[in-house]
Amino acid sequence: MLQPADRAIVNRDPALPGLALLLDAQAVAALLGAPVDPVHLRYKPGTSCMATFRMGAAFVTLRALTRARFDDDRPSPRRAALQRRLPDHAVIIQPPQADRRITALRKGAVPDDAVALRFKPERRLVLRRGDTMIKAMSPATWDRALRGAQFGAGHGGPQVLALDARRHLITTAWLPGHSAEAAPAPVHARIGAALAALHRGTADLPPRAPFAPPAALDDLAVLAPDLSERINRLRDALMLLHPQGPLVPSHGDFSADQVMIAPDGTLSIVDWDEAGLAPAAHDLGTYLARLDHDTLTGTPTQDRAQALLEGYGPPPPDLAAHHATALAALATEGFRTRRPDWPDLARRLLDRALQIVPQTDPVTAAADPALMTRLSGQPIAHAALIRHKPGRRALFRYDDRLIGKMRVKGRDRRTPGLHDRLRAAGLDGTGDTGVPAQRGRVDALNLWLQDIAPGQLLTGLIAPDGPTAPLAATGRALARLHAAGVPADRDWSMADEVAVMDRALDTPDARALAHHLGRAALALPPGPVCGIHRDFYPDQVLIDGARVWLLDLDLYARGDPAIDLGNMLAHLDEYALRRGWDCAALDPQAAAFLAGYATLCPLPAHVPLMRAVSLARHIAIARRFDDRRHVPPLILHQLARMGMVPA
Repeated sequence: MLQPADRAIVNRDPALPGLALLLDAQAVAALLGAPVDPVHLRYKPGTSCMATFRMGAAFVTLRALTRARFDDDRPSPRRAALQRRLPDHAVIIQPPQADRRITALRKGAVPDDAVALRFKPERRLVLRRGDTMIKAMSPATWDRALRGAQFGAGHGGPQVLALDARRHLITTAWLPGHSAEAAPAPVHARIGAALAALHRGTADLPPRAPFAPPAALDDLAVLAPDLSERINRLRDALMLLHPQGPLVPSHGDFSADQVMIAPDGTLSIVDWDEAGLAPAAHDLGTYLARLDHDTLTGTPTQDRAQALLEGYGPPPPDLAAHHATALAALATEGFRTRRPDWPDLARRLLDRALQIVPQTDPVTAAADPALMTRLSGQPIAHAALIRHKPGRRALFRYDDRLIGKMRVKGRDRRTPGLHDRLRAAGLDGTGDTGVPAQRGRVDALNLWLQDIAPGQLLTGLIAPDGPTAPLAATGRALARLHAAGVPADRDWSMADEVAVMDRALDTPDARALAHHLGRAALALPPGPVCGIHRDFYPDQVLIDGARVWLLDLDLYARGDPAIDLGNMLAHLDEYALRRGWDCAALDPQAAAFLAGYATLCPLPAHVPLMRAVSLARHIAIARRFDDRRHVPPLILHQLARMGMVPA
């Protein structure tokens, strides 16, 4: 019977008709007519699933395919004779002898009197034959396994007795004894000392892959979507780490079950298939992660971790980073080995990893050119923080060609896509209006990149007797945005606009004004709506000759176009009052803005009301800044001149 998490996976993957069978060991046992124990599962959603079971002394593998792949599968006569096919499930049942990748199995070169110990389809088969152990490898795993066996033999591992490069067979001495998994703490201290000796040596081994979040996190996100929040937090934290340190000879997959204790107490490290050059913290991290896993699955580990570290000596740098990534790599093991509690085990492994993973300040990370080069995939030589609102957002400049926009509360996936759609609708800067091109996301930092657009901020051109052409161009650019027809994924109603004003004007002396303006705005009849900027003012506009670039479209929504028009005019009013000018001094520029808009779109009749609603909000804004304390009374006076205050 399938447990709920497995049933949910089956329901999400109708492309594999046999998936439910492979995830149900009881159903497999009934099908085969014998008890089975799950050994290993390899699952590629929508493509295939391969489940291996132990059935007595033998192994059996079930492959679930899509119907198209099942129908196209054409085994050789030898393999076909070994297989059993289930067309209703698109499943193929086969013994190891039908494996397509392991050379000795494919060539029938495995000794008949050898006893199979471990089997990973298409990768390796491990057998015992008397006092020897035989590894039958696939071509893809042969070179690394050969190097590892030869290196391990010189470092206390089993001696290599024979090699068959044509059949990809490695024969080593059989080591009597038992693994160190259940050994007491003093043995783990000896293991730590042995590992330290290995790391002090030298070796002609290939370097292991650079530090990165393990693929298991992506796999787990598909298997257990409810863990996505934890997965994303851990992946992001790991992405921001860049462990340094010298590369040393490394076992590559070190844990207590890779250490044999001989009857006389001698320790031998085995299974060197993943040997390579890596930071010393890699081996310690995998060992500690496995101890954590054992603790979480009910095996007491007592003081073994501390003993290991004491035996090893001074810990290498970045141990916590490697420990956390090794825990992440184990997150899908419960699913692959078919533990009934795999979802809960995965959650606890993630929680343990999140508990120990080093945390990086995202603002500091985003200002690091080397880290940003690695995370963005773009060469970045210089980085600068240009604006920061702690706990909210930050803005960065990269090499005078890119802007990075960080939103602390979460990833902004919508605005980069909005830029793409607006540019596709004609606002690409080839004409008189554009929005900057987006250049990708750095999800680990909740940051996305866009081109730096050329030009001068409109704010610098606002002045009495200032030029009117830039304002007219700005009006036309806003009209092009409103007429672009690019859908918004959220609405901004008049009630929303009034609510913002109500929250801003929360003092007793301002409540009457808020009520008066709000009642008038809410009494407006329904009118045309379109995609609006929602925060349109001079700092959001770059003037590049005859071209206008529109910035900061994060709030883009479907709403009343008069909101944008009124907002720009209110900012002109507030700017004039703040600078000590009469608002009328900017009337020519305000008129040019409206005239420019009117060349492409009709002017809504209620723009003056929306101008007043926006200007009223500036009362609260001004009170937050020492250099604007003088502005609120001036705003009230201006609203009275506009006829927008209650009688």
